[in-house]
Formats: sequence, C-alpha cells, structure tokens
Amino acid sequence: MISKNLEITALIVHILSFLGDTATIYFNNNIEVKFLCILNGCQHLLKIYRILVYGFALLNAPNWFCYLHGIINAFTNEASITTSCLIVFTLYIALIFPLFYSEHYRKKRPLILAFVVIYNLSYTIFILYEPLVVGYSAEYLAEAENCSSAYRNHLYQYVMGSPLFNLPFNILTIFCTGVINYKIIMVPRKSLKKQITTMVKMSFSRCVKILFYCFFLTLISFVNLIQDINNGINVRDGYFKEKEVIGVPYLLTASSGILILIFTNSLNQIKRKFGIRVKDDDSINDDEEYMLPHNKDDVNDINSITASHS
Repeated sequence: MISKNLEITALIVHILSFLGDTATIYFNNNIEVKFLCILNGCQHLLKIYRILVYGFALLNAPNWFCYLHGIINAFTNEASITTSCLIVFTLYIALIFPLFYSEHYRKKRPLILAFVVIYNLSYTIFILYEPLVVGYSAEYLAEAENCSSAYRNHLYQYVMGSPLFNLPFNILTIFCTGVINYKIIMVPRKSLKKQITTMVKMSFSRCVKILFYCFFLTLISFVNLIQDINNGINVRDGYFKEKEVIGVPYLLTASSGILILIFTNSLNQIKRKFGIRVKDDDSINDDEEYMLPHNKDDVNDINSITASHS
C-alpha cells in the first residue's frame, strides 16, 4: 500500500517537472530540446491526472485509462530516449561536419522528428494487443495490480515497452559522445569555445551540460532494458507479479523535467529572455537553435579551427 505522504511527494515532483518542461520550452528555442520537453511534459501531465483523479495505486481506475496510461507512458519514455540520442547526434554533426549540417540537417528536421514519433509508436503500440485484441479475463483483472502498464503479463509486452529498440541509437550516442569529448580534450578551450559559439549558438558550459544529461539518460536506459527483460522473464515463469511502487528509481524519473530545466538552460539565457543585459557571456544573444553559419566561407573558417587542433 502506497502511503499518502509518498503519493503527495510524487505528485509534487511531477508538478515541478511539468513546470520545468514548460519553462524550458519558453526559455530554450532549440527545436529538439522543445520536442523533448513536450514528450516529457505529456508524461508528467498524465501522472498528475492519475494521482489526482484515481490515486497512485489506480485501485478504481477504469480499464480504458489503464490501457491509455500504459501506451502513453511507454511511448513518451522511449521517444524521450530517442530524442536525447538525437540531441547528442545533432551536436556531433554540427561540430564534426558543419557544412553537411548547415546544408542538409535543418531542412530535414521535421522528417527526423516525425520518424521519432512513428518509430517509437510502431512497437510500443503492441503492448495493447493483449488487452484490446485477445482480452483479459475478469479474474485476472480483479487480481492484477499493474494497471499503470496496461496489465501486461507476457514477455513480449515487456520487450515492446523497453528501450531495446533504442539500443542502436544508444550505441551511436556513446560513440558521438566519445568523439565530442575527444574534441573537448584536444582542442584548446579558447578555440573550442569560439567553435561551439559560432556553430551551435550556445555557451560552451551549456553545451557540455546538455551533452552530459543526454548521455546520462542513455546510460540509464541500459539499466532499464536489463530490468524490463528480467521482469518479463520472471513474470512469464511465474516468479514475479508486477506492481508499481514509489521508490528512488520512480522519483528520479519523475524529476526528469526538473533535470531538463537545470541541464538545458543557463542563468544568462534566462536573463536575456527577460530583457536583462548580460555581460561577459560567451554564449550568443540570438539563441534560436543549433544554428550554423549560412555561408561556406564561415564554415571553412570553422573547419580550419577544427583541423588545426585535430
């Protein structure tokens, strides 16, 4: 039984995370970061509604809400992982292949974001096959305590709701992070700051914070993958009965919007948004997106900086 204090704690954290996502959408003009906040914010809205209307345990929740909660939770989790990988890959392309980024990536951005949605929905939707197509018995529903995951009870449902299908993107993210870190180590800090400021239109420190957050989320997804597969196997073999609890892993996930606010924004950026003049700042006033110079001469200048220190 979930205590009332834990339930209130979870509710407060979800509300703060939703406010963090909303604030980041306002302060940060990068499209990929905004998209991540929209996905994350939808998840927190769902959890807030869940706790306020049905309580965390969902004891009297209708089946339709359990199924809706299960698919939205799985989709937003997996799409957030893909988007975090995309943010790291975007930084990698902008720093290593600036000409390609400036000429091709920004034009194809809507298609890339559409791919994130379609790709993750294409497999998470299968967690609803059992409840909607096959159907659960009244006896099973009466005894089950995992309404939040759409009453999943088969290994394939755990697999479809796990980060398994994001594994290729996670591996690519690790590679891109390694290359970016190599640049940070090898290129003199002054030159690197100039390169990042010119290409991605943000301060060096904020770039590093975003990189760290996305890489951290990628590592966490590996842990979640192992846990999901193990739980699915144990459920299949009858050794485990799923029941969501409010523990450290849950509260850490619930605080994702707060972490996004901290890691993707800077105080100077917030000050500029409110029209406050900022001095001694190495970031760019026009922080619209990970923008690159629009002409090849500027890109060639950037390439010369990179080549001279590689």
